[in-house]
Amino acid sequence: MIESLFQILLPSLALLLFVIPKKYIGFFSCAVIILGSIRVILGVLNSLYSFDLPFGVQFTPLASLFAISVVIVACASSVYSCGYIKEYLNHKSRLEFAVHFFSFVLLFFSMVGVLSADSKTGFLFSWELMSLSSFVLVLWNADESRKILHAALGYLVLMHVGFFFLLFGFYLLPANQGLMGYGAMPIYVWLLFFAGFGIKVGVFPMHGWLPVAHPAAPSHVSALMSAAMLNMGIYGIFRATLGASDILTTGIILFAFGAVTALYGVYRSAGESHLKRLLAYSSIDNMGVILIAIGIGAIGKATGSSILAFCGYSGALIHMLCHSSFKSLLFMNAGAIQHSAGTLNLDALGGLLKKMPITGTLFLLASLSAIAIPPFAGFAGEFVLLGGIFSAFTLRQDVLLALIGLILLALIGGTTILAMSKAFSRAMLSDPRRQLKKTPEEVDIWMKAGSMISCFFVLIGGALFTMIVFGRSEITFAISEISGKEIMSHTIWTIFILGLITILIAGIIFSVKDLLVLKSNRRMEPTWGCGADNLSPMTHYSAASFSSELSREMAADTSLSPIVDEGLFVRHETRNNGISDRISRNITRQLVGLMHHWTTRLAYIQTGKVNHYVFHALLFIVLICLLSLFGL
Repeated sequence: MIESLFQILLPSLALLLFVIPKKYIGFFSCAVIILGSIRVILGVLNSLYSFDLPFGVQFTPLASLFAISVVIVACASSVYSCGYIKEYLNHKSRLEFAVHFFSFVLLFFSMVGVLSADSKTGFLFSWELMSLSSFVLVLWNADESRKILHAALGYLVLMHVGFFFLLFGFYLLPANQGLMGYGAMPIYVWLLFFAGFGIKVGVFPMHGWLPVAHPAAPSHVSALMSAAMLNMGIYGIFRATLGASDILTTGIILFAFGAVTALYGVYRSAGESHLKRLLAYSSIDNMGVILIAIGIGAIGKATGSSILAFCGYSGALIHMLCHSSFKSLLFMNAGAIQHSAGTLNLDALGGLLKKMPITGTLFLLASLSAIAIPPFAGFAGEFVLLGGIFSAFTLRQDVLLALIGLILLALIGGTTILAMSKAFSRAMLSDPRRQLKKTPEEVDIWMKAGSMISCFFVLIGGALFTMIVFGRSEITFAISEISGKEIMSHTIWTIFILGLITILIAGIIFSVKDLLVLKSNRRMEPTWGCGADNLSPMTHYSAASFSSELSREMAADTSLSPIVDEGLFVRHETRNNGISDRISRNITRQLVGLMHHWTTRLAYIQTGKVNHYVFHALLFIVLICLLSLFGL
């Protein structure tokens, strides 16, 4: 009874946001989220380690792992928002602040509701609440640009397309099964769930909302959506896959869609010049890697390769947790850059490391984690997955699958290095290529504190998340042939040793450099410019030049306008209409056209008269009564 009271009371505290002073709204929402996070952590401890702590949310072991990502990102982004939102105090009303932070709190509790739901109705209610609250959050700056309004509306439409897929999936699910319940789920039902959850995840070609909605939303919202909300779709796919009857087919589908999604996302990320869009495409890439890992795990389980199944499933969950840590930090860094420099265009940025040393260092650590450099968090999940692949080679189990997976991970990893090195070097190093809108300076203590929370898990997450996932992995995946403790020990020692080697090499390089500089007689001279004097920052590498070769090779239609003469230098205007863009536009156009076709046919019932709408409600109630009488 008391636990049920807490379940209602905590979200209800958010209603006080509508009556407290505007400058305290952000801090109060942060306090509510932290209180809710404490209750979630108690539930995670009860689920994973069989504690009997009071007031904890009830989770399954699988849901507990996803709840950890929600807590980390929600606490970090809520603290960060207290500083990020200050610049809007004089531009937004108290009601706008209250609605925004109420939706922020609602998004957190709706994600917890998705993970703790024990009925179909509860799951769907929480899922819809999650979509609506995130839609309101994306609308924060809609009064400044119609593009933001269009991005939010497009997001809402796609989320409801996914919701109807889930609705049909639950309707077709056998009555004797629980919530996607670990039984013999028919493949056609699984496909409906995959489509519904895949839209939330951003699986290609259902990814169109991601690179549009994330740049439109405030950075603390982008962090929560990309690093936590996307995981709700992964949770649904994971749980549906564990309950599928034809697990081999589901594994092949997940592997194929994951490969296409990851390659598309990392290619678009490497070619992007807007920092938040780059990070949004990077999220698509990482969701694809997680789907590849789940697919490998499902195929391994179906073919009897226990090591491949174990490492595939475990690698997916570890990478999910690690991605939550470093991607939330990257989005918060992007918000700090926009807040300080006034732009996210990488072609305009430069030299911010000197002006924003703390933000620049955090950006560097997050980028190193994103490219899986030990000992940072991003290394652990990919190492476990690669360990399973190499073990499959050794045992000669599913060799073809392991070979394809190895090639895919190599391609994705190499291109990720290109994307992240471009983002960091163009934003933080060199000089600005254009006049910045603001004079860059370090952000306030709240934004730095929120980023530090995510950075803490970037630093220790590799070992920590490995221990958490492997602690209950046999029960979570129903694979008892392999003990996770040996793999866990091997992974943690590898992270420690390789991390130590990385730190030592970096220390030696910087020490030798400093020693050589001290012993030399330095003179300050202009950089030699091949005969050209007074070179401007415009001659530095632009963001597009980093990936020009990749874009030229991958684009289906790249054309150059006539050369523009600019003194000693020439410039090409490049228009990139790749095949992936055309596919995305065509699919979106078809979906919107289909919805417009049916909505215009239903428009005749929208008379604008209240008595007609009351009559519609009455007809609906009568219909429900008739269906109930006939047992339908």
